[in-house]
Amino acid sequence: MTFALNMDRPIDLHGTNLPGALFEGIRLASANVRNVRWKRANLKRANLTDATAVEADFTGADMRETKLIGTDFTDAVLVDTDLRRANMTNANLSGADLSGADLRGAKVTLDQLALATISPETKLPDGITDKAVATAKPLNKARHAPEPQRQPAYAPLANHRPNSRR
Repeated sequence: MTFALNMDRPIDLHGTNLPGALFEGIRLASANVRNVRWKRANLKRANLTDATAVEADFTGADMRETKLIGTDFTDAVLVDTDLRRANMTNANLSGADLSGADLRGAKVTLDQLALATISPETKLPDGITDKAVATAKPLNKARHAPEPQRQPAYAPLANHRPNSRR
């Protein structure tokens, strides 16, 4: 597959299925990579700053030293992804699956990780423990909890049949 890059506007690669793709050092700042399937792709030292990676699948990808500043990973799959020394400043990890990912040396905060799924196999950055992430989760859920549904002011009568003769 060949891509023509227009540097005047962000590139749109949404929905592409490129397992094992070699994208080392590529610049995809502000790109639309929503719903991509880039399992085991090499994105080492790539730039995905401000990219949209909602529901993307990067399972087993090499994203070492990648710029992911402000990238939206909502509901993305980053299982077993190598994110060592990646810059994830202000990246949205809401609903992202980081099970088994390697985040050692990554720039990522506890609040960001509390929005994601991690596993005992996830290697966290220095200073962040799985216990701290688990403790932060209820706080984030409370902050982002949906409005409670209101009950009707009246309860319907169980055996009431309108316009029925007795």
